[in-house]
Amino acid sequence: MWLHWISPFVAGWMTAFALRLWIKKARQIGLVGKDIHKINHPLIPESGGIPVVFGFFVGTSLLPFDHLFYSVLICSFAGIVDDFLGWKKGLAAPFRIFIVFLGWFPFIINFDLPLLPSVIIGLIVSCQTLSFNFLAGYNGLESGQGIIILTGLSIIFLISGHQELLVIACLGIVPLSIFLGFNWYPARIFPGDSLTYFSGALIAGLLVLGELWLESIFILGLYGTEVILKLRGRLKKESFAKINEDGFLDVPYSKIYGIEHAIIRWLKNPREPQVVIAIWSIQIFLCLAGILFFVFKN
Repeated sequence: MWLHWISPFVAGWMTAFALRLWIKKARQIGLVGKDIHKINHPLIPESGGIPVVFGFFVGTSLLPFDHLFYSVLICSFAGIVDDFLGWKKGLAAPFRIFIVFLGWFPFIINFDLPLLPSVIIGLIVSCQTLSFNFLAGYNGLESGQGIIILTGLSIIFLISGHQELLVIACLGIVPLSIFLGFNWYPARIFPGDSLTYFSGALIAGLLVLGELWLESIFILGLYGTEVILKLRGRLKKESFAKINEDGFLDVPYSKIYGIEHAIIRWLKNPREPQVVIAIWSIQIFLCLAGILFFVFKN
């Protein structure tokens, strides 16, 4: 059992090692993108999720095989493909959902459910995996969200005595925490779809394994809201803000098409870190609500 608790630290060390190499390599091959929330729009290395996924799976080598690892790997691979081809030029939306769904199916059928419930659950977790990519685009936001949610799940697993799920959650928290050190404002690397797909898949899988169906309403409340707001813009409106000459952010549209826009309007021209911290604060509140619901339910 002691090997299980070493695995998150192994994953963290490998992530830190791989990140430093990846930042240098990404610049060399031109895998960079503009940081549009900075006045001078610096070019930042992209696809930072690749070292995180690498570190995570090195850590899993110390654990017994779980079908969740296979699903997380397939979903992360879909994100990596999108990173290299570009979200707008990459996989078509239906094909993206199809690949993620195929990644989840071996995991879902392991529960010996009838075909229809298996398909429904597979579609739900596939949508959750992809929706993690919607609430994004600000330094530190995606990795911080993953850390907060996985920490909330860890507390639930600690209370319920699910040690194996607790270890897997920690196995995600440590590499994401290492990455956040590189991704916090001003970011030295961007996460890319590889990280959002990875985080979304890991969280969705842990919610299913922990049978936290009702708790997920609280924990994933921000993402449900974000999906609704994105649908309002027919999935064509992006989460990015406008940056003023003085470095403060402003809403890019007359209407609200994302939680980020609502926060910017509420805070009245904040700086980027303020937007991220505000969203994290809401997520912490929702996770605490989910934990309290779990405690009183049991």
